[in-house]
Amino acid sequence: MKLIKFIYTKFFISFLLSVSVSFFIFYVFSLLGNLGENIIFSKILIISLLNVLEIMTLIPSFLIFLSVILFLIVLKGNNEILIIKEYFNSLKLILVFFPIVLMSSYIEINKEKFSSIFTNFKNEIMGFDQNLDVKIIIDKNSNGKSILVLKGIDLAESKINKIQRYTIKDNRISVGEFSDDLSLFEGKLVANNIIKYFNEEITRLNNPITIIKDFDKYDNQKFVYKNFESKNEIKLNDFIRFFYFMIFFWCLITIFLNREYLDKKKNLFIPFVVSLVLLVYSLIIGTSSMTEYNHLFSILTLSIFILVFIKYYKYE
Repeated sequence: MKLIKFIYTKFFISFLLSVSVSFFIFYVFSLLGNLGENIIFSKILIISLLNVLEIMTLIPSFLIFLSVILFLIVLKGNNEILIIKEYFNSLKLILVFFPIVLMSSYIEINKEKFSSIFTNFKNEIMGFDQNLDVKIIIDKNSNGKSILVLKGIDLAESKINKIQRYTIKDNRISVGEFSDDLSLFEGKLVANNIIKYFNEEITRLNNPITIIKDFDKYDNQKFVYKNFESKNEIKLNDFIRFFYFMIFFWCLITIFLNREYLDKKKNLFIPFVVSLVLLVYSLIIGTSSMTEYNHLFSILTLSIFILVFIKYYKYE
C-alpha cells in the first residue's frame, strides 16, 4: 500500500510540474499576443489566463504524455523504478494506474465541454455576446441536425427581420427554409410566407408555421445555442472513444515502463517517438474533419492501440 501511495505521489508531482511548466509557457505567449489589444491591462491578464485554461483543457492527452515522461525520468534517477518493477508486474501496474487512466479518459472525451466553460467566461468579459442582432440555434437529435439562423433581432421592438433554417442529415442539407415575414408575440416566433427547399424543389408555404414556441429562453446575451437531445445518452462512438483513450494511456505507461528502457544507460528516444506518434494520431482522428468517418476511424484507432499495447505487454 505504501508503494502504491509512493507511485501516486510521484505521478501527481510529475503531473503538477508538467501542468505548471505548460501553463507558464502558454501564459507568456498568450499575454504577448493580447498586449496589442485595445483593452486595459488588468483585463488582458484575465483574458490571457482564460485563454491558457481553455487551451489546457483541450490537450489533456499531451499533459499526461509529459507527465509519464517526467515520472519515468524522476524514478530512473534514483533507480526507484527498478524497485517498483520488482514488486509489481505489468498487470499489477495496469491496475495501479487504472484510476489515473479512467479519469484522464473521461476528461479527454469531455474536453470540449470543459473548454467551453472558459470560452463563455472569456466572451462575457470581452463583451462578444452583447448587443448582438444575430443568433444561431443548433438542435441535434436522432433524426439529424437543425441549424436556425435569426437575423435582425430587436427585442425592444419584438422584431426579427429574417430566419434561415437548415436540416442536415447524413452530412447533407435535406431541407432549407427562409422567411422575412415574421411575428414575435408572447414568446412565440411565427414565420409567414416561408420559402422551402425540399427534394430539390423550391416551394412557398402560405400557412404560418411556429418556428420557436418559447423564445424567452433564448433572450440573453449569447450568440450560439446548442440543444442536444438525450444529453445523458451514451453513444456507441463515445464508448469507443473512451475505451481507446484508456488503451492509449495504458500504452503510454506500458511503453515507458517497459523493462528495456529502465536502465539508466538507455535513452528514451524510441519510447518517446512511438508514444508521440500515437498521441498525434489520436489527436488527428479526434478532429472535426474526420467526423464523416468517425466510427470507422475510432474502431481503427482502437485496433492500432490494442496491437501496440499487446506488443509491449507481451515482451514485458
